[in-house]
This record gives sequence, C-alpha cells and structure tokens, in this order.
Amino acid sequence: MVLQRDMPIPVWGKAEAGATITVEFANSEKSTVVGSNGKWRIDLAALKASFEPRAMVVSSSVKQEVIQILDIVVGDVWICSGQSNM
Repeated sequence: MVLQRDMPIPVWGKAEAGATITVEFANSEKSTVVGSNGKWRIDLAALKASFEPRAMVVSSSVKQEVIQILDIVVGDVWICSGQSNM
C-alpha cells in the first residue's frame, strides 16, 4: 500500500459502539471512541516520503481484536488513464 506523503492520513471503520480503537503507524499512536452509530475515524499526522515498509496496527478494546496491515510505504500516489501507449 502507498499512502500519500505530506497529507494527513485518514483511517476509519466500523466497530461496536463505545469501543476504544487504537491505530499505530510510523512510531505514532492515536485512539478514539466509536460513536453510537458504530463509526470511527482517526487522522494520523502527515509523513514525509519513505520507501521503508512499515506496518499499521488497528486494535479494538472489545474482544481484543487486532488488524495488522503490512508493507505500507509513504510517497506519491498517481492515478493515470489514457491510451495504451501512455
């Protein structure tokens, strides 16, 4: 996965209302409480470009659930379309 450099990094999802969600990435950690609608969002600070693969860990206080996303780098994200000779 490539995350856009120099821009805040939004991470969001759904979980059990009232649970505490913690996101760890690039030596930083942020937490939030899930709203009554089951939705949550955390905005991580902007990062400089780095080709070093990192892991993001998202954990919930309910049922001790953990999601780990590996091989994330920070850089430029490009979306291109056009002819096959592009």
